[in-house]
Amino acid sequence: MARLPCKTFNISYEKDMAIVRTRTQWGLLIAFLILLFAFPLFASNYLLSIANMIGITIIAVHGLNILTGYCGQISLGQAGFMAVGAYASAILSTRFGFPFWAALPCAGLSAAL
Repeated sequence: MARLPCKTFNISYEKDMAIVRTRTQWGLLIAFLILLFAFPLFASNYLLSIANMIGITIIAVHGLNILTGYCGQISLGQAGFMAVGAYASAILSTRFGFPFWAALPCAGLSAAL
């Protein structure tokens, strides 16, 4: 049985470590980014809140992946820091009327303290 080459050969380490390697991947990435930026224009408030929660979860999961996957450490405090920051952001936004972009750094500072 003959083996066929995959036609994606890299001759340098820089090309091997590239996230987007082929024209098909570039096309899919551009299409995804267009859909990502157009989504808030057409989605309902409910879908936007779900997408917001998905984005926050992705950020938390990536942080945990870096800590446990790449560094090999167990994180017991990351969820606590995220909870304190989320609680502070919610309180500042709902009870004190802070806009999101003002509440975000304040929530980060409260989680750091």
